[in-house]
Amino acid sequence: MTLSGVNHPRYGKRLSDAEKRFISIKTKEAMKNPLIREKISKGLKGIKRSPISEESRKRMSEWQKGSKAYWYGKKMSLEHRKKMSEARKGTHPSLESRKKMSEAQKGNTSRLGQHLSQETKRKISEKRKIKFKEQGFLNTPEAKKKISKSLKEYYKTHPLSKETKKKLCIAAKKKWNNKEYVEKLRKSMNLKPNKPEKILMNLFKENNLDYRFVGDYSFIIERKNPDFVNCNGQKKIIELFGDYWHNNPKTKYHQTEKGRKEHYAKYGWKTLIIWEKELKNIDNVLEKVISFDKKEEEIRCQDKKQ
Repeated sequence: MTLSGVNHPRYGKRLSDAEKRFISIKTKEAMKNPLIREKISKGLKGIKRSPISEESRKRMSEWQKGSKAYWYGKKMSLEHRKKMSEARKGTHPSLESRKKMSEAQKGNTSRLGQHLSQETKRKISEKRKIKFKEQGFLNTPEAKKKISKSLKEYYKTHPLSKETKKKLCIAAKKKWNNKEYVEKLRKSMNLKPNKPEKILMNLFKENNLDYRFVGDYSFIIERKNPDFVNCNGQKKIIELFGDYWHNNPKTKYHQTEKGRKEHYAKYGWKTLIIWEKELKNIDNVLEKVISFDKKEEEIRCQDKKQ
């Protein structure tokens, strides 16, 4: 007769560290045998585990109180982490396995409605910064390419639904309406003028033109960040368009010359677009900017006469 539950001689007793180590060593030795692994695999196939009840969770929680997990306070060495990383390389789960894992997680509400506190988020952020600084765990260009490629392949077979896209769009709009979020983003990006923008900045300075660089997200008009704005009280914008990014067949409408002008016009702003290739003839660019300013003055004079 097999004893189980409360009748088991070890019921309510905890294993000592020595016993745990002994069991761990024996288990590792046993798992090296492919016949044993195959036997375990066959025995587990087709078995569906029923979800743990709330009562069982409470009992497990009470039983664990006062005891610390094996890895509590311990840290893996850099060498050990590298070994684990090397061992995992090339062992990606198959599509079938991922589907099974997804199905198994359905209905799991253990983390539903739970959110990390701001204090916990701050601690995680600080620890990650220290880790990256000390150990240099930043993505290499090669790693970034791999991540980009895998994401593209994933979204080819898992396209976002219209509903999901709509939700993401609404969430993004809420973020951009939050001044604290925008300011935090601006500081983290630490954007500085590029070479073409510096050429324009020097041109404005040398000719006393009232335009200030705001392409570092210091000025935003409905989620759009212009490059230069008039700092003399006039609602005028100058955008510097890169020949590749804004004249590409894949360029979205809001990034085109017409789309950008329409966007700013909704809020009463006049826009001048200067293309990167135009900077080869800086005198023509200067004439273009002066003409843009004169048009505004001419319109004002006509309004006064009327």
